Amino acid sequence: MELLCCEGTRHAPRAGPDPRLLGDQRVLQSLLRLEERYVPRASYFQCVQKEIKPHMRKMLAYWMLEVRPGPVPSPHPTPTSDSEQIEVALSGHHDPDHNLNDSCAIPQVCEEQRCEEDVFPLAMNYLDRYLSCVPTRKAQLQLLGTVCLLLASKLRETTPLTIEKLCIYTDQAVAPWQLREWEVLVLGKLKWDLAAVIAHDFLALILHRLSLPSDRQALVKKHAQTFLALCATDYTFAMYPPSMIATGSIGAAVLGLGACSMSADELTELLAGITGTEVDCLRACQEQIEAALRESLREAAQTAPSPVPKAPRGSSSQGSSQTSTPTDVTAIHL
Repeated sequence: MELLCCEGTRHAPRAGPDPRLLGDQRVLQSLLRLEERYVPRASYFQCVQKEIKPHMRKMLAYWMLEVRPGPVPSPHPTPTSDSEQIEVALSGHHDPDHNLNDSCAIPQVCEEQRCEEDVFPLAMNYLDRYLSCVPTRKAQLQLLGTVCLLLASKLRETTPLTIEKLCIYTDQAVAPWQLREWEVLVLGKLKWDLAAVIAHDFLALILHRLSLPSDRQALVKKHAQTFLALCATDYTFAMYPPSMIATGSIGAAVLGLGACSMSADELTELLAGITGTEVDCLRACQEQIEAALRESLREAAQTAPSPVPKAPRGSSSQGSSQTSTPTDVTAIHL
């Protein structure tokens, strides 16, 4: 009997980049004209929400993006490389006193399901827009985040996340009927306007206008996507225009990689001219992105478990091998 399985991983068909669309100034201007419509006008933590606090939003964001599946893994060595450090910074380090729900520390969603890069930021956009107009109890926050993921995946994912799968990720804390009811509720509060302009929509347009070496473009884009994911988890950036966040992320990525010969000031002026952003505002945004990264790395270092001593040379390595931090789309190599 032949038991060999030759079935491979299914890959969604993708269209290649269209130089005409990327180079058409009307496309960029249209996005710039629409982006303000989808940005919260004021801090809803001060004006609307009574129970929900900023740290709760961050905890929910880490769960939606990058919380590891299954039981809590055994301790692993403190990361030493920049790639590993930044992976940990985005990997959902949790404060046990701030857990929204016990199930929030168990599974991952976007990373485990290999969602498109823009699904998570779009879901966070829905979350912020809903919270900016509807008072919500903290017991409903994970339900709201799950619904936002469902809606974002339906809009941007080739194969959307299913209700049943999302309920499993909540450890059955959310029932299918709740997701269906809240899906209609959230759609109504958002006025069925789901085609929001997010920072990811500007990446290809901005990179097309930069004279970067062809062998560095993909890496710069990957780094910029990492910064965008970090910004989406931080409420500080929720009221920033998406074009400014995208431009600042690209600037931070290019400078960090040394991908061009321009100075920092020259690059900032060039990027500001592309999106029509004030140079000082863009520089401040870029510095804030870099500060947010340093803060995430600092928090990750504080919450990381102590490294396990290496076994003496010649001793058996069985039972003492440690799982290293995997390199995925959120890892950047500085």
